[in-house]
Amino acid sequence: MVAPVNARATSLTSLFYNQEELEQTTPQKPSQATPREDGVVWLDIVGLEDIELIRSLKNSHDIHHLLLEDIVHVPQRPKLQSYPGLESVILRMNRVEESDVVSEQITIIWGHGFVVTIQEHEGDTFTPVRTRLKSGAPIRSKGPDYLAYALVDTVIDHYFPVLEFMSQKLDLLDTTALEATGPGFLKEVQAIKKDLVEERTNLWATREALAEMLRLESSLMTEDTKLHLRDCQDHCKQLLEHLDSLRDASTNLIDLYLSGVAHKTNEVMQHLTLIATIFIPLSFLAGVFGMNFEYMPELKWRWSYPLFWVAVVSIGGGMTRYFVKRGWLKISS
Repeated sequence: MVAPVNARATSLTSLFYNQEELEQTTPQKPSQATPREDGVVWLDIVGLEDIELIRSLKNSHDIHHLLLEDIVHVPQRPKLQSYPGLESVILRMNRVEESDVVSEQITIIWGHGFVVTIQEHEGDTFTPVRTRLKSGAPIRSKGPDYLAYALVDTVIDHYFPVLEFMSQKLDLLDTTALEATGPGFLKEVQAIKKDLVEERTNLWATREALAEMLRLESSLMTEDTKLHLRDCQDHCKQLLEHLDSLRDASTNLIDLYLSGVAHKTNEVMQHLTLIATIFIPLSFLAGVFGMNFEYMPELKWRWSYPLFWVAVVSIGGGMTRYFVKRGWLKISS
């Protein structure tokens, strides 16, 4: 196994709980947070830089080496994986940070008396779950499969603000679609559309993983937890429907932008056609008669030729400046 490129420093947090007690520690290695008979031990690992620490999960928690490979080979497609004595689900978790969407892989593993979570990046994604555990909520009386459900539910809930963020960006672009100039607008919409396609792919795979969790016939997945997982499925369905509407909105924005560009082009062509129409009869007359008049005082002037070129340059430059000012002509630097 090799650490991913730009992997973050690895840190550990352990939380032991049952109905009566809750204890949080900061172990130095996974072997200090092994399963216990009197409750659930939740080991949270953040960062994939320390490969030896990740590899030690094989001995401390009997995690299969193939699963360890999936943990460090990011990104993986969201999926459920079953191994002797444990279950695991790999998810993609997105959140908004500094006006940008950050994506990371999260692996949730659970077995008898323990749950292990592995995150790529810093930032306590699971703060709502920790708060529920500290408040003495009913989660304290349930097993590791219910904690795994609560963690999965938290990951899925993070998609809602991300889609709202993308929806707001599309709304802002919608107000400027007809007035937008240049390819910048189109690139921005295409970038959002690409993100939406990626989000839909991840959510669809997540929905499939949840369906597999509901079909599990294992002592590590109770019927009560399956009942709650159906709520996660409903959330995935809502998110997918919202994603489809946003994708349609991005497509409509592109069509609206192209319509605006076509409309502006038509306006420019109308003006240029008027200018050409005015000069067509003048050009015709000049072509018929040429410079064949007998009395043309300009032909005798000493500076006629230089003045002719001054007039040509002035008219050409003036028209070019006018076209640029009106936005009909773009001059790249």
